[in-house]
Parts: sequence; structure tokens; C-alpha cells
Amino acid sequence: MKNKIIHFFSILFLVTTVIFLSNACKEIGPAIDLTGSGAAQDTTFVTTPDAAQAKVILLEEFTGVRCINCANGHVAAASLKAANPGRVYAIALHSFNLDEPYLYSFIDLTLDKAEQIQQAYAAGTSKPSSMIDRVIFPGESSPAYLLAKWPGYVSTRLAATTPVNVELTNNYNNATRELEIKLKIQYTALVTDQNSFTIYLAENNLITAQLMPTGDVDTNYVHNDVMREIITPNGGSSLPEAAVVGRTYLKTFKITIPEDFDPSELEVIAFVHKTGASNEILQTAVKKIL
Repeated sequence: MKNKIIHFFSILFLVTTVIFLSNACKEIGPAIDLTGSGAAQDTTFVTTPDAAQAKVILLEEFTGVRCINCANGHVAAASLKAANPGRVYAIALHSFNLDEPYLYSFIDLTLDKAEQIQQAYAAGTSKPSSMIDRVIFPGESSPAYLLAKWPGYVSTRLAATTPVNVELTNNYNNATRELEIKLKIQYTALVTDQNSFTIYLAENNLITAQLMPTGDVDTNYVHNDVMREIITPNGGSSLPEAAVVGRTYLKTFKITIPEDFDPSELEVIAFVHKTGASNEILQTAVKKIL
């Protein structure tokens, strides 16, 4: 009996040792930053950079369905995009002011995160107004500008260069409605400011009531570039490593698209921006889901 007990504990010790050594030999990777809906991958390294991209501009347009001039803002944003294909993009932020849906509206476009963006960067601004790469131009006190100033400031930004490349790849599973977003950020020049990145989800061809400049309400108005979600925190996710030439970040996010979003009309908008005294957007990338 004594020999059986000794034999049992010998086997138990051996099994425990094997399990311990097996676990001890496993490689433990870096902590994963589960930002927003979840970053599934977070890798950074330094390499020889690709050629620098042309500057891409983002208009963050504060708008509302009860704003009598906001339809003019939509037309102006669309015209700037059409005149500068691939260089100018816009996103319509339906913050609270003048955006209460009508009783006969098909959809409520108001988004609390859009309101938070306006309060953070351009509180009290009128509609329609737009931030243009979040730049406060000389002589201005706010980064949000009324309609008449959009073309001139867009032209100024088109002449700017960018120290960072931003690339997007989207993989969508129609059966599960899971969207995988792959984001590549690569610095082509030295940057000493603190940087972050933000990811928006926008939808086109949303039909709902809009007050028109004539004073009438168009019940079947087509809204484009509407912000539907912010995948990162509102203020962005930090890029903590030194932004030396060749610094590269590879990030993968996985989210489930809500049932009331149309994947064929969705776009991902990702941009790198400063955080601190300046909130300037350095570069933007936009990619359709399908």
C-alpha cells in the first residue's frame, strides 16, 4: 500500500512539472489595446518608409435637419469633394442643435458622439459650419468656419504636405456582419508633437426629412456622409512611440455592423491628428466597406 501511494505522488509531481514547464515556455505577447469596439492587433516597428502620400483633407461638417441653410452646406461639401477627387472628404456631424427629427422623419440622424465632438472642438458654432482638418487658420479663433470660407481654406490645405501615410483595408463578412478594419500608419518625416488616430464610420443615401433654404421640408431628402459611429474614443487613440521616419503602426479592429446600417453604403474614415495645443489633422484615408 505504501509503495502505491509513493507511486501516485511521483506521477502527480511529474505531470505538474510538465504542465508548469509547458506554460513557462509559452511566449507572452504585448498587451492588446482593446480600444473602441476592439483592436484585435496592435503592432509597431521602424522600417524604410513608402513614398509620401498627397495631402488628403477632411471636412467635419456640423449640420442639422432643422437648419435652414444646412442643405446648402451639403451641396458645398459635395462640390468640394467632386472638384478634388480623392483629396477632399467630408463627414456630416448631426449634433443636437437644430437636429431634432420631425414627426414624419424616417430616421433620427442625431448622434451623441457628434455632439461631443462639437463641444470638444467647436462649442457654440453656428450651422452649417465645418472644421477643415481642425486647423485654426491665421486670424481665426475657432477651427469651425461658416460656408463662405470653406473653398478658400480647402485650397490652402491642398497645398500642404503631410508627414504621415494612412492606409485602410476593409474585410466584411456578410453572413456574420463582422467588419475587420486594417489600418496602416507610417511616418515619412519626423514628428515631435503627440499624435493620435481616430476612426469614423459614415453612411450614404440615408433618406429622411430636411428643412430646405426655401422654408419647405423635403421629406425624402437624401443625406450623405452621415456619421454613424466612432470606433475609437472620441478624442482618438494615442500613438505613444516616437514618430521617427519609418515608424509604422499596424492596427486591426473588428466590429459588428448593426442591422439598421446598410453595409453597401458604409465608409470607414481614419485620420491621424495632433493632440494638445493643436488638433490639426495630418492625414486622412477613406475606404468603402463593399
